[in-house]
Amino acid sequence: DESQEMGNPDHEPTDDEIEKVSQAKMAASEALGNGDFETAIVQYSVAIKLMPSALAYANRANAYLQLKRPNAAIKDCDAAIAINPDSAKAYKMRGKAYRMLGKWEAAAKDLGVGQRIDFDDSLYDLQKFVEGKAKATAER
Repeated sequence: DESQEMGNPDHEPTDDEIEKVSQAKMAASEALGNGDFETAIVQYSVAIKLMPSALAYANRANAYLQLKRPNAAIKDCDAAIAINPDSAKAYKMRGKAYRMLGKWEAAAKDLGVGQRIDFDDSLYDLQKFVEGKAKATAER
C-alpha cells in the first residue's frame, strides 16, 4: 500500500509535535472505538509520521485488519516488531493478518509468539484453529 505513511525512527519530535501525536492518538483511539477505521488510520498515521512507536503501528494494523487489508497490517506489524521485538500486540495482529491470507503456518507462529509474550484468553480458540490448519497444511 503505497499511501501507507511510515515514520522515521531517527526523527526527534519537538514539544509541539509531541502534543500533536498525543492528540492524534486520542482521536485515533476514539475513532477505533466508534468503528470509524478510516479515521483511526489517518490519525495513527499522523502519530507514526511524527513519532513512530510499536504500539501506534500495532494499533493502526488493527484498524487495517478491520477494513480487511491484511497486507497493510503486516507491513505495520513488521515495523512495530523492528522497533520492539517484544510487541505482543504486533505479533497477534500479524498472526490475524496471515490468517486472513490463508498463511496458516505463519499465522500459527506469530499468534504463538504473541501469546507467549502476553497471553490473551480471547485469542485461545483462534490460536488452536490456526494451529490445526497449519498442521493439516504441513501434513499434505
